Amino acid sequence: NGSQPVSNTIKYKLVCNDVSATTRTNNICSGESAVINLSSTDPNATLSWTVTGGNGITGAVAGTGNSINQVLTYNGNTKDSVTYTAISDDAGCIKTQSVKVIINTTVQPQISGNLVICNNGSVKLSVQGQFDSLRWNTGQTANSIDAIQAGPYSVTAYKNGCSGSANVDVTNTNVNISISGNTEVCNGSSVTLVANGTFDSIRWSNGISGSQITVSTPGSYSATGYLNGCSAVTTQRVTECQSQDCNPD
Repeated sequence: NGSQPVSNTIKYKLVCNDVSATTRTNNICSGESAVINLSSTDPNATLSWTVTGGNGITGAVAGTGNSINQVLTYNGNTKDSVTYTAISDDAGCIKTQSVKVIINTTVQPQISGNLVICNNGSVKLSVQGQFDSLRWNTGQTANSIDAIQAGPYSVTAYKNGCSGSANVDVTNTNVNISISGNTEVCNGSSVTLVANGTFDSIRWSNGISGSQITVSTPGSYSATGYLNGCSAVTTQRVTECQSQDCNPD
């Protein structure tokens, strides 16, 4: 009835909790790893993380532990980012820290141009795309180069600190053509002209395709041979026999 003192004891747990998330991979290239180390001032805390953003990025997933090491891939046009939120939890006492990781798009140069040099000439190779800089295996740094000999050609493109390469093989094709056969017609006879050489196709100046033509009219006849995208042309003149006893054969 208030004549005696009454006491009660309540125990409190003091939680000193904080979290730290550190990384050197705030800005990476597609295909590289985001590495983040998590720590807490509370030895009894449970560490985990969540992921937000980066809908076009693959490889970023939530998890638990004191280390994040995830390969991130992004194939968009520019760049995107994800945010990792580190969580330290002890008995419902929660601390968080966020780390943003920017992922630059894959650098994918493409080499265009004719890959066949005709008769030891040259071809122009060009790089498609917008990049900060380029370097060919020839040492050149221009968008286009002249390939003057057969062999492998490669280019490395750099953009936003990332790089990617493309390779092509250039070959050389020698095309030689000649025409053989009787070159005189007389008394309404005909002669057969034969185009000599190895080709994918042959086209004559009179519109006929094939390795040979038969003609009965004097004149100049040209044959063009095509091989691997290269071509060569030669001309043969057919005359009318002037001898009175000419032999049609």
